[in-house]
Amino acid sequence: MIKGDGAFAVSEVIVPRSDDRCFIIVSNSQTLIVHLQLKPSHCYYLLLSHVRHSKSPIHHLLLELLLTPTLSQLHTTHGDLKLELFCTSVPKTTYNFLALCANSSYTHTPIHRLIPQFMFQTGGAPSSPNPAKPLSRSIYPSELFEDEIRPNLRHGRGTVSMANKGPGTNGSQFFVTFAPAPHLDGKNTVFGRVIEGAEEGGVLDVIERVECDRKGRPVEACWVEKVTVHANPLADE
Repeated sequence: MIKGDGAFAVSEVIVPRSDDRCFIIVSNSQTLIVHLQLKPSHCYYLLLSHVRHSKSPIHHLLLELLLTPTLSQLHTTHGDLKLELFCTSVPKTTYNFLALCANSSYTHTPIHRLIPQFMFQTGGAPSSPNPAKPLSRSIYPSELFEDEIRPNLRHGRGTVSMANKGPGTNGSQFFVTFAPAPHLDGKNTVFGRVIEGAEEGGVLDVIERVECDRKGRPVEACWVEKVTVHANPLADE
């Protein structure tokens, strides 16, 4: 039961795939739109934004179609990759990523590690003194933060996941997979996926073909030039 002005029985709870910030709770007499609002303390709070009376659950289906997904676009030297972010599943990780995007931390960031049939890695801190060994710093006071491992989020082709040096060492660096990497499931935090650019012959394939040295470092210019965020859930803060 959910209690407000009066108690009512919940018949359905829907999390639209198109907007991770919103729950739609349906009862026999009411449709409640409950938003997730991210606060500076990096915690999610449920805010009841408004109540709409409806005789039919069709209303919430229309809302689902109208909601905009949380997307970002990696603009690289070899083309663009559009990403979908999993804000509800891994809120602390996506908050960190979006905040780093907002303060331009990923602007002109080298892809410093590239292994064909595996992944490319980027996101080194701009203050790194050695570009060959970039630092990984988050927005949080401790600089590194804990994992958000979710059993349903696995490493397939085009997965966006946090780079780490063991449990609880997430910072700013992340990687995008060229192929499934099940050995990373349960070890690295998956926070998004490529929804445009992972098709055969697409940008992901173009990046995979970049020539590298024996240590997996690109020998030609290979950068994330900037990141564009669409429907940023932090925009109202």
